[in-house]
Amino acid sequence: MLSLPEQLKYLRKGPPGFAATALLYAGIGTRDELLDDLCATSYDRVFIGPDGDVRGPDEFEARRQAGRARVVAEFDALCLRARDSLGRFQDIRKRLDRFTGGAGADVREQLQYLIYPGFVSATPEEWLKHLPRYLKAISLRLERLARDPAKDRERSVRVAALWRPCRARLDAGERTGELLRFRFLIEEFRVSLFAQELGTAVPVSEARLARQWALAARPDDRIEAARSRVSS
Repeated sequence: MLSLPEQLKYLRKGPPGFAATALLYAGIGTRDELLDDLCATSYDRVFIGPDGDVRGPDEFEARRQAGRARVVAEFDALCLRARDSLGRFQDIRKRLDRFTGGAGADVREQLQYLIYPGFVSATPEEWLKHLPRYLKAISLRLERLARDPAKDRERSVRVAALWRPCRARLDAGERTGELLRFRFLIEEFRVSLFAQELGTAVPVSEARLARQWALAARPDDRIEAARSRVSS
Protein backbone atom coordinates (compact mmCIF):
# COMPACT_ATOMS: atom_id res chain seq x y z
CA MET A 1 0.00 0.00 0.00
CA LEU A 2 2.77 2.40 0.91
CA SER A 3 4.19 2.22 -2.61
CA LEU A 4 1.12 4.12 -3.87
CA PRO A 5 0.74 6.91 -1.28
CA GLU A 6 -1.59 9.13 -3.35
CA GLN A 7 -4.13 6.37 -3.91
CA LEU A 8 -3.93 5.27 -0.29
CA LYS A 9 -4.40 8.83 0.96
CA TYR A 10 -7.48 9.22 -1.24
CA LEU A 11 -8.98 5.95 -0.03
CA ARG A 12 -8.22 6.67 3.62
CA LYS A 13 -10.34 9.81 3.42
CA GLY A 14 -13.31 7.68 2.46
CA PRO A 15 -14.32 8.20 -1.18
CA PRO A 16 -17.86 9.25 -2.18
CA GLY A 17 -20.27 6.47 -1.33
CA PHE A 18 -18.25 5.12 1.56
CA ALA A 19 -20.10 7.16 4.19
CA ALA A 20 -23.40 5.45 3.35
CA THR A 21 -21.73 2.05 3.58
CA ALA A 22 -20.12 2.92 6.91
CA LEU A 23 -23.52 3.89 8.37
CA LEU A 24 -24.83 0.42 7.55
CA TYR A 25 -21.81 -1.06 9.33
CA ALA A 26 -22.97 0.39 12.67
CA GLY A 27 -23.34 -2.31 15.29
CA ILE A 28 -20.87 -4.56 13.48
CA GLY A 29 -17.64 -2.59 13.74
CA THR A 30 -16.19 0.87 13.39
CA ARG A 31 -15.89 3.07 10.33
CA ASP A 32 -12.09 2.72 10.35
CA GLU A 33 -12.30 -1.07 10.61
CA LEU A 34 -14.51 -1.21 7.54
CA LEU A 35 -12.26 1.22 5.67
CA ASP A 36 -9.19 -0.87 6.51
CA ASP A 37 -10.99 -4.01 5.39
CA LEU A 38 -12.00 -2.51 2.04
CA CYS A 39 -8.56 -0.96 1.42
CA ALA A 40 -6.69 -4.17 2.24
CA THR A 41 -8.97 -6.26 0.03
CA SER A 42 -8.71 -3.78 -2.85
CA TYR A 43 -4.92 -3.78 -2.79
CA ASP A 44 -4.77 -7.55 -2.40
CA ARG A 45 -7.01 -8.17 -5.41
CA VAL A 46 -5.24 -5.65 -7.65
CA PHE A 47 -1.63 -6.32 -6.70
CA ILE A 48 -1.60 -9.91 -5.47
CA GLY A 49 -4.67 -11.61 -6.89
CA PRO A 50 -4.91 -15.33 -7.55
CA ASP A 51 -1.26 -15.57 -8.64
CA GLY A 52 -0.04 -15.38 -5.07
CA ASP A 53 3.19 -13.86 -3.85
CA VAL A 54 5.20 -11.34 -5.83
CA ARG A 55 8.50 -12.82 -7.02
CA GLY A 56 11.21 -10.19 -7.05
CA PRO A 57 11.45 -6.41 -7.50
CA ASP A 58 10.82 -6.46 -11.26
CA GLU A 59 7.50 -8.23 -10.84
CA PHE A 60 6.61 -5.92 -7.95
CA GLU A 61 7.19 -2.84 -10.10
CA ALA A 62 5.28 -4.32 -13.04
CA ARG A 63 2.28 -5.04 -10.85
CA ARG A 64 2.50 -1.61 -9.23
CA GLN A 65 2.39 0.15 -12.57
CA ALA A 66 -0.37 -2.08 -13.92
CA GLY A 67 -2.53 -1.73 -10.84
CA ARG A 68 -2.16 1.91 -9.84
CA ALA A 69 -5.07 2.99 -12.02
CA ARG A 70 -7.28 0.09 -10.91
CA VAL A 71 -7.11 0.16 -7.13
CA VAL A 72 -9.63 2.99 -6.61
CA ALA A 73 -12.09 1.37 -9.02
CA GLU A 74 -11.69 -1.92 -7.15
CA PHE A 75 -12.36 -0.15 -3.86
CA ASP A 76 -15.50 1.47 -5.27
CA ALA A 77 -16.79 -1.87 -6.55
CA LEU A 78 -16.15 -3.57 -3.22
CA CYS A 79 -17.76 -0.68 -1.35
CA LEU A 80 -20.90 -0.96 -3.49
CA ARG A 81 -21.08 -4.71 -2.96
CA ALA A 82 -20.56 -4.32 0.78
CA ARG A 83 -23.32 -1.67 0.90
CA ASP A 84 -25.76 -4.03 -0.79
CA SER A 85 -24.96 -6.85 1.64
CA LEU A 86 -25.01 -4.60 4.70
CA GLY A 87 -28.33 -3.04 3.72
CA ARG A 88 -29.93 -6.47 3.44
CA PHE A 89 -28.27 -7.54 6.69
CA GLN A 90 -29.64 -4.57 8.63
CA ASP A 91 -33.13 -5.11 7.22
CA ILE A 92 -33.11 -8.75 8.32
CA ARG A 93 -31.76 -7.88 11.76
CA LYS A 94 -34.66 -5.47 12.35
CA ARG A 95 -37.19 -8.08 11.31
CA LEU A 96 -35.66 -10.76 13.54
CA ASP A 97 -37.13 -9.14 16.65
CA ARG A 98 -40.39 -10.89 15.72
CA PHE A 99 -38.77 -14.33 15.57
CA THR A 100 -37.86 -15.83 18.93
CA GLY A 101 -38.06 -19.55 18.14
CA GLY A 102 -35.64 -21.99 16.57
CA ALA A 103 -35.75 -20.40 13.13
CA GLY A 104 -34.87 -17.01 14.57
CA ALA A 105 -31.88 -18.45 16.43
CA ASP A 106 -30.80 -20.31 13.30
CA VAL A 107 -30.91 -17.15 11.18
CA ARG A 108 -29.07 -15.10 13.83
CA GLU A 109 -26.25 -17.62 13.82
CA GLN A 110 -26.16 -17.69 10.02
CA LEU A 111 -25.83 -13.91 9.95
CA GLN A 112 -22.95 -14.02 12.43
CA TYR A 113 -20.97 -16.13 9.98
CA LEU A 114 -21.85 -14.03 6.93
CA ILE A 115 -21.42 -10.44 8.16
CA TYR A 116 -18.85 -9.66 10.86
CA PRO A 117 -15.81 -7.39 11.35
CA GLY A 118 -13.44 -8.11 8.46
CA PHE A 119 -15.97 -10.06 6.39
CA VAL A 120 -14.92 -8.43 3.11
CA SER A 121 -11.34 -9.71 3.21
CA ALA A 122 -12.24 -12.96 4.98
CA THR A 123 -14.80 -14.05 2.37
CA PRO A 124 -13.16 -15.63 -0.70
CA GLU A 125 -13.64 -13.54 -3.82
CA GLU A 126 -15.66 -16.19 -5.64
CA TRP A 127 -18.24 -16.23 -2.82
CA LEU A 128 -18.30 -12.57 -1.75
CA LYS A 129 -20.34 -11.60 -4.80
CA HIS A 130 -23.05 -14.03 -3.71
CA LEU A 131 -23.60 -12.58 -0.23
CA PRO A 132 -26.59 -10.43 -1.35
CA ARG A 133 -28.31 -13.56 -2.72
CA TYR A 134 -27.70 -15.48 0.51
CA LEU A 135 -29.22 -12.59 2.45
CA LYS A 136 -32.17 -12.34 0.09
CA ALA A 137 -32.76 -16.07 0.66
CA ILE A 138 -32.91 -15.41 4.40
CA SER A 139 -35.53 -12.70 3.83
CA LEU A 140 -37.66 -15.08 1.75
CA ARG A 141 -37.32 -17.75 4.42
CA LEU A 142 -38.63 -15.38 7.09
CA GLU A 143 -41.53 -14.32 4.87
CA ARG A 144 -42.62 -17.95 4.44
CA LEU A 145 -41.94 -19.19 7.95
CA ALA A 146 -45.41 -18.51 9.38
CA ARG A 147 -47.08 -20.37 6.52
CA ASP A 148 -45.34 -23.69 7.15
CA PRO A 149 -43.13 -23.77 10.27
CA ALA A 150 -42.95 -27.57 10.17
CA LYS A 151 -41.38 -27.53 6.72
CA ASP A 152 -38.92 -24.86 7.85
CA ARG A 153 -37.89 -27.03 10.82
CA GLU A 154 -37.38 -30.06 8.59
CA ARG A 155 -35.16 -28.08 6.24
CA SER A 156 -33.18 -26.48 9.07
CA VAL A 157 -32.43 -29.93 10.54
CA ARG A 158 -30.97 -31.02 7.20
CA VAL A 159 -28.73 -27.95 7.11
CA ALA A 160 -27.68 -28.28 10.74
CA ALA A 161 -26.33 -31.79 10.19
CA LEU A 162 -23.90 -30.35 7.65
CA TRP A 163 -23.20 -27.02 9.32
CA ARG A 164 -22.33 -28.09 12.87
CA PRO A 165 -19.13 -30.02 12.11
CA CYS A 166 -18.08 -27.31 9.66
CA ARG A 167 -18.72 -24.58 12.22
CA ALA A 168 -16.58 -26.40 14.78
CA ARG A 169 -13.59 -26.40 12.44
CA LEU A 170 -14.11 -22.77 11.45
CA ASP A 171 -14.33 -21.79 15.11
CA ALA A 172 -11.02 -23.60 15.69
CA GLY A 173 -9.42 -21.30 13.11
CA GLU A 174 -9.27 -23.67 10.14
CA ARG A 175 -9.41 -21.89 6.77
CA THR A 176 -8.32 -24.34 4.08
CA GLY A 177 -9.64 -23.81 0.58
CA GLU A 178 -11.60 -27.06 0.58
CA LEU A 179 -13.22 -26.33 3.94
CA LEU A 180 -14.21 -22.82 2.85
CA ARG A 181 -15.71 -24.24 -0.33
CA PHE A 182 -17.76 -26.65 1.79
CA ARG A 183 -18.79 -23.79 4.05
CA PHE A 184 -20.17 -21.74 1.16
CA LEU A 185 -21.75 -24.74 -0.52
CA ILE A 186 -23.83 -24.94 2.65
CA GLU A 187 -25.04 -21.41 1.89
CA GLU A 188 -25.95 -22.54 -1.61
CA PHE A 189 -27.76 -25.53 -0.09
CA ARG A 190 -29.73 -23.16 2.14
CA VAL A 191 -30.76 -21.19 -0.95
CA SER A 192 -31.90 -24.40 -2.66
CA LEU A 193 -34.06 -25.28 0.35
CA PHE A 194 -35.46 -21.95 1.51
CA ALA A 195 -35.48 -19.83 -1.67
CA GLN A 196 -35.20 -22.16 -4.62
CA GLU A 197 -36.35 -19.52 -7.11
CA LEU A 198 -33.14 -17.54 -6.55
CA GLY A 199 -31.08 -20.35 -8.04
CA THR A 200 -27.66 -21.57 -6.94
CA ALA A 201 -24.24 -20.59 -8.25
CA VAL A 202 -23.29 -24.27 -8.59
CA PRO A 203 -25.21 -27.55 -8.44
CA VAL A 204 -25.62 -28.53 -4.81
CA SER A 205 -27.12 -31.44 -2.88
CA GLU A 206 -26.41 -33.42 0.27
CA ALA A 207 -24.53 -35.98 -1.82
CA ARG A 208 -22.32 -33.29 -3.39
CA LEU A 209 -21.71 -31.78 0.04
CA ALA A 210 -20.67 -35.18 1.38
CA ARG A 211 -18.09 -35.46 -1.40
CA GLN A 212 -16.80 -31.98 -0.67
CA TRP A 213 -16.58 -32.76 3.04
CA ALA A 214 -14.37 -35.73 2.18
CA LEU A 215 -12.10 -33.39 0.20
CA ALA A 216 -12.03 -31.01 3.16
CA ALA A 217 -10.99 -33.75 5.58
CA ARG A 218 -7.87 -32.98 7.58
CA PRO A 219 -4.77 -35.09 6.79
CA ASP A 220 -5.12 -37.01 10.07
CA ASP A 221 -8.75 -37.78 9.25
CA ARG A 222 -7.77 -39.14 5.84
CA ILE A 223 -5.06 -41.34 7.29
CA GLU A 224 -7.48 -42.72 9.88
CA ALA A 225 -10.12 -43.36 7.22
CA ALA A 226 -7.58 -45.20 5.06
CA ARG A 227 -6.54 -47.36 8.02
CA SER A 228 -10.17 -48.18 8.74
CA ARG A 229 -10.71 -49.32 5.15
CA VAL A 230 -7.60 -51.52 5.28
CA SER A 231 -8.52 -53.09 8.62
CA SER A 232 -12.05 -53.82 7.49
